[in-house]
Amino acid sequence: MVGALLAAIGVLVPGLFGLEAFEETIRDSMVEAGQDVPADVSTWALVSWTVGVAAAAIFWPVVAVLSAGLYALVFLFLFGYEGSFRQLLNITAHALLVPAVAAVLLIPLRVVTGDFTASLTAAAFFPFLEDGFLLTLLTFTDLFNLWCYALVGLGAALMDGRKSVGQGVTISVATALIITVVVAAVVNAFSG
Repeated sequence: MVGALLAAIGVLVPGLFGLEAFEETIRDSMVEAGQDVPADVSTWALVSWTVGVAAAAIFWPVVAVLSAGLYALVFLFLFGYEGSFRQLLNITAHALLVPAVAAVLLIPLRVVTGDFTASLTAAAFFPFLEDGFLLTLLTFTDLFNLWCYALVGLGAALMDGRKSVGQGVTISVATALIITVVVAAVVNAFSG
């Protein structure tokens, strides 16, 4: 049920933007880059929009399984929590409703700014930062995802029953932040 809801939300988000918005974004990007806009830009917009809708339907269920696998490794094997992969998959799938619904709620912001990747990240609170590792790290720290990770930790603690909620949330958020630091370091290293 939750997987179907996540897939429906995933399809809904690019579907709400409409084909014209994708075409306009492609045109603007090409003009901004100093490139000539080809006559068949409408075809490219249609392909881009269709792939976006199809990929979104697959994205959330795949993320749920991969995240549950990561958290099974962390909670069940590294920290000895009692439970199963299936339970963590249920917890993770339900927690992923937060960023999925956030994607829908952020549509007005994305339409107004014309940036279809706009999100609520920690970097929004530090507009004065110069380009560098810290800004990259804060840009990758999505607040809705932090909420999701906290819910996974809460669920893992309740799944075990012997562990505290604080410990579960700390482990879950710390795991996500460690991954975020590694990703930000790699991106920062290759961005110049």
